[in-house]
Amino acid sequence: MSDSCCTLPNADAGTAGADRCPSCSRKGKPVGAETINALARPELQPAGGFPAGYVCTNPDDPILYFFPGDTPALSQDDVTVRVGFKEAEAPHLVCYCFEHTREDIQHEYRQHGESLIEASIREQVSQGTCSCEVKNPTGRCCLGEVRAAYRDLVELVTAEELQS
Repeated sequence: MSDSCCTLPNADAGTAGADRCPSCSRKGKPVGAETINALARPELQPAGGFPAGYVCTNPDDPILYFFPGDTPALSQDDVTVRVGFKEAEAPHLVCYCFEHTREDIQHEYRQHGESLIEASIREQVSQGTCSCEVKNPTGRCCLGEVRAAYRDLVELVTAEELQS
């Protein structure tokens, strides 16, 4: 079974540097029009919808989506979901299809010494019940974000244990 339930879009860069966030200059990750149009507030939708673009994953940058050409960038406030990687305060969603948060993973780990959230998501993905391409702001399968949250937690707990 693949680790991903989504195919990745190819945003048309058009010109050199079009994949760089206009605010922080970090390289964005391609995100499909389907994702952006599913999450953008309806009143912001241009005629014909948004094109494929890029997502800025910099947590300190207000821009969420940016586009090659003249389409204005969208901020976190311009979408209908809470964007976990942009949020300063909990909860921090890492799985948008099944609404798991970093805090859920932490709670399970601290209660049971492990988290079975990734296994649960994998099972649901194998049953075809995810829709990351329209629910996850990155347009990608959330398993990478879930694994990273778990890995960060294990590193934190290990560091705490070494200090005590």
